[in-house]
Amino acid sequence: MTAYIVDVETSSLYGDVIELAFAEFLPINTNSSRWATASTCCERFRPTGAIDPRAAAVHRITQSDLEGCKPSSVAGVPPAEYWIGHNIMYDWERLGRPVDVKLLCTYALAKAVWPRINGYKLSELYLSLFGADHVDDLAGLHGAVTDVKLTGRVMARIMRETKATSLSQLPYLTHPDTWSKS
Repeated sequence: MTAYIVDVETSSLYGDVIELAFAEFLPINTNSSRWATASTCCERFRPTGAIDPRAAAVHRITQSDLEGCKPSSVAGVPPAEYWIGHNIMYDWERLGRPVDVKLLCTYALAKAVWPRINGYKLSELYLSLFGADHVDDLAGLHGAVTDVKLTGRVMARIMRETKATSLSQLPYLTHPDTWSKS
């Protein structure tokens, strides 16, 4: 079983992928509810049009940062049984909606596991779980690499909290077209 934590940054809300990061998500040892991410792969891509200033204000990626990059049309994740992400539907849609992958959404899972946390945005959730003294971990937030690292730590905490020893023990999305974010 292969699973990746996946995150993309885009040229606009529904635009081209301009940054893609992913990291394999693995159990620390067999029959363990302790999981972690392996090293993160990240690549940037050239969009077909201009980057929306509102998007650039969030991820701080500019057109000049993408000169010489491959076109966004080639952005993709290696084959895997699972993709994991915070609002993974967005990443899945931006990456072409592959049908052969199961999706695990840390946003939805966190709402089920911790129904009384004050906020479920990745930064709010992360600090609720790990404490305000980890605020420096948020440097680079809304960059694909940082978001993959934070999501990986949140997912590892979900695995530990639920005592799941396999991703198949969690509710995943087998038919994402029929799923809507709650």
